[in-house]
Amino acid sequence: IYDGARVRACNKPDTYVYTGLGDFYWPLIGAGYAECELFSFDNVGAVFLDSTLPEDHPKRAELVIKSVTLNAILGFLGTFTSADEFMEDASGLDGMTLHPASPALGRLLFFGADSERYGKLPDFDAANQTTNTGKFVNAAVEPLCGVTCPLNNNGLNVCTAADVDHVLRLRDANTIFGWERLGFYTYLAPTLRAFAETSCNWKAVGQAVTACDSVDYTGENYFLDMVSVLSRHWPDDEHGPECDSNASKNNARYCSAAGANHYEPIIGEAMMGDLLPALHTFSTVALELSEVTIARGPDAGKTVRGAEVLEWLLQVLFSQKYAAEHGVSDRFGKASTTWVDGTPQSQVTVFNLFADALHGMDVAFETSSLPDAADRRSKWKRARSELVDQFLSVSGQAAGSAFRNEAVPRTLHAILQVLREQLNANCPNRETTGECDWARVQLGKKLNDVLAGAVFASVADITEAINANESSRRELGRFFSYALTSTASVDALAGLLASTSDMMQVLAADGEVAPILNAVSTAANPAGDQDGPGCADQMLQVLDALSSDRYDRYHVLDHVLPALVTPIDGGAGASPLEIVADVLAEVNRADAALETPLNQADYGYVFATMRELFASETRGFEQLYFIVKNRRRDETL
Repeated sequence: IYDGARVRACNKPDTYVYTGLGDFYWPLIGAGYAECELFSFDNVGAVFLDSTLPEDHPKRAELVIKSVTLNAILGFLGTFTSADEFMEDASGLDGMTLHPASPALGRLLFFGADSERYGKLPDFDAANQTTNTGKFVNAAVEPLCGVTCPLNNNGLNVCTAADVDHVLRLRDANTIFGWERLGFYTYLAPTLRAFAETSCNWKAVGQAVTACDSVDYTGENYFLDMVSVLSRHWPDDEHGPECDSNASKNNARYCSAAGANHYEPIIGEAMMGDLLPALHTFSTVALELSEVTIARGPDAGKTVRGAEVLEWLLQVLFSQKYAAEHGVSDRFGKASTTWVDGTPQSQVTVFNLFADALHGMDVAFETSSLPDAADRRSKWKRARSELVDQFLSVSGQAAGSAFRNEAVPRTLHAILQVLREQLNANCPNRETTGECDWARVQLGKKLNDVLAGAVFASVADITEAINANESSRRELGRFFSYALTSTASVDALAGLLASTSDMMQVLAADGEVAPILNAVSTAANPAGDQDGPGCADQMLQVLDALSSDRYDRYHVLDHVLPALVTPIDGGAGASPLEIVADVLAEVNRADAALETPLNQADYGYVFATMRELFASETRGFEQLYFIVKNRRRDETL
């Protein structure tokens, strides 16, 4: 398909048309038709695709005879037989009519005919040269060359003697006929029809087209371009002579050696699974979706259908024109981007930003100097896959299908509402002007500042430590599995969401939180940065001891601790712990008689008293610890 995309084909120089009547050729006397004088196809790939359409389709491929005389003869023959029957008899090919079928075109292109330009090629079919097919093909056309051969003055790709192996029937031998044996034409026809009808008077689903622009190959070229991209990136670095990864990107023989063929198992699995039926059902529902009335924004009151919504979505994601009109750029303000193979793109799109982000993550793993980088990359890709499975898996079929995770649709709806309201809060005129500088510029910069801050770096370090500790990682995974599944208690999920919200606020307040964390790190760090437990570790051990049956068989703390933090007066007042803390602060401030809020000097006195309480060896916890440690023990208890 790639080799025939936008390739022009014509009759060969000095053409005589075999009539199928004995050994008579037309014209009977004089010179034959000059190159491209008899017929021409301006886009062989598009014509081949259109040959798969139904015979009565207005866009069906057509062989237009340019010669007035020959057309008159065909009209005269139509008195006795149809022009289509004459063409089939003369060529010996079923379906080789003025609206040729795909199998006939395939045989016309790949027949091993003789050649005045190249001589007898390796696939020369000596046994069939004297048949109608041999005579018809030998007289009418030279072996077709594809995009990998240079153009002549008539715009035809013509291979040189050194590149004779790039003749289409040699370069692509044994390919197109596989479509017939595997029923590929039948399966592909509906898809090709959708592309071909881009230039037709398409109105609605199920409504047949009645007119098409026969020379407008816009839709066919979409398909050809898509296949051409696949063709260039399909082979890996072990490709053969069919492409050259060292050639210029502007050379038709170039391939990136990206190895898209390694995705064949995934594609095969998708084809055999329910992906395509699901996409078909989705497209049908979207196209037949009842009219929806827009309630807000500059288009309020306008009605749209599902197909229009999909069109808008694709435009937002992929259209460079749309992105340029709305000033889309990366977080550095750069509007251009570069493909993975180095091809420049003048305008970045939303899809580019997303794809570049994922690619950047993959590159970071591949270029990492960490010894376990490969294992990390494997875990990252597996995690992405499992997230998709968890949140996008579907159960049931047809009308009974639904997201396996029942929270997904409700969550998506809530997220969209929150995003919309956040946009409106930061850009009050967004719904009337369509502009939101905060979302396009400020939000990205703010996110960058958060990710570059000390707090996020500390969270990343903690995550690294957990990842390195197998037992901790597994236990944390079990906790999240419990808290996030639909079987978890409401309190567990609500508590996790609240904690996550608090964490996001902490990350956003990096400047205020960093000093506090530095102080906490001192308490948590082992004394003198030596191996062994720190203050936080010792505190956890103390709490564990206090809550165990060995020292508190009646679980007094289970009653005391909740009581300390429970507000009194039926929940209207402060908790006992807050009252005690306030009393201690008031007693130990610089002037206990003052009723004003604590100032800097007051906090200094309060914390000095607390430091002495914890550090004094004669009066404080050190003395209490010494007494408890040296108490008389009754080993029988």
